[in-house]
Amino acid sequence: MNTVDRCQPLSPPKWLQDCIDEMNDAVQKGIAGEHECIGERARAYSIATAGWLQKAGTPGHRDSGDPRTTLAHDCALIPAKIYRALNDGSTQVALLSIDRSRAAWVRTITRGLAQRAEVEPFVSELGVLAAELERAFPDVRAPTE
Repeated sequence: MNTVDRCQPLSPPKWLQDCIDEMNDAVQKGIAGEHECIGERARAYSIATAGWLQKAGTPGHRDSGDPRTTLAHDCALIPAKIYRALNDGSTQVALLSIDRSRAAWVRTITRGLAQRAEVEPFVSELGVLAAELERAFPDVRAPTE
């Protein structure tokens, strides 16, 4: 009787092993060299926004109507979402956070929480991040059918 050693793992088929090897190579390479600056800009934006929030103060409770709540949430996530987008193409998720943050910065002005001159560099930086992602992934905003 021919028995299989149940403790020894089975080898995956060649096509699956090729996919696994390709994914492992991509993870080891990390962000492609030409995209590193996008990740660095995202981290710099996050740190600057966190600094602004410390000075400006954040709501004592999670007030979804307060734009600072959105800024606090997204500033921590934008670098991670951009990193993920550059590695697996999930760019729309990163762009949604960027768009939401840009709108929140504008609301800080309309609600009297910040001055326009104070907010413009943040909105501008988010615009640059969005443009760089769109340049890296040209079809990301194309309508889907």
